[in-house]
Amino acid sequence: MKLNKLIKVSLAASVCFSISCTKLDETELLYDTVTSENFYKTDAELASAVGAAYGNIYGLLGNGNIFSVSEVPSDEVVVPQRGADWGDGGHWIRLKQHAYKADDPMIINSWNFGFSGVTTCNKLIAILQDNTSPLAPAYLSELKALRAIYYLWLIDLFGNVPITTDFTDVAPPPTKSRTEVYNFIESELIANVDDLPKSGFADGPNYGRVGYYAAKFALLRLYLNAQVYKGTP
Repeated sequence: MKLNKLIKVSLAASVCFSISCTKLDETELLYDTVTSENFYKTDAELASAVGAAYGNIYGLLGNGNIFSVSEVPSDEVVVPQRGADWGDGGHWIRLKQHAYKADDPMIINSWNFGFSGVTTCNKLIAILQDNTSPLAPAYLSELKALRAIYYLWLIDLFGNVPITTDFTDVAPPPTKSRTEVYNFIESELIANVDDLPKSGFADGPNYGRVGYYAAKFALLRLYLNAQVYKGTP
């Protein structure tokens, strides 16, 4: 008796399962795909997208990046070699002696660090520039200010570098003079600084992001080095 009842229940469940599997209502929404139609709408989504432009800054203080290229050639950092440890093909010695080569890893990493940041900013600006959200303009200003800060690192280390602002342009951008790069950084920071937030950085939504005072500080650093960057104070 119990066995017959169990069989009937199992058959009923199998029939229901079979029928329901043939009547699934599908939607056109692809849950594994992010597009401008189903994303970049809310403040949280925009902030998440813009966060990608900050992604590679974590490597700023690594021993194979801008920190090393900036500090080791000075008298602030010494990298001693003990036996084979920290020999690394002699590039630490070349940095200290100002005899580095174009293919030294610190040089390549620093170049890639700067232009990876610039490229990500350009990509996100291209995505958001036609966004109809009332929040989009503030994020665009943030991205342009952050891009200017990446260029501030590049002008400091390399001087004359390409200026690229169009993510869709596949042609290699021409190299600009150091003065042109200086003028670009200055104009971008001035144009966007007043649109950046002044609060919410300590423990609020703007923690770790470029705001009004970060852009002002970038301008300060640019002006302090104007004599070197463009030849006039």
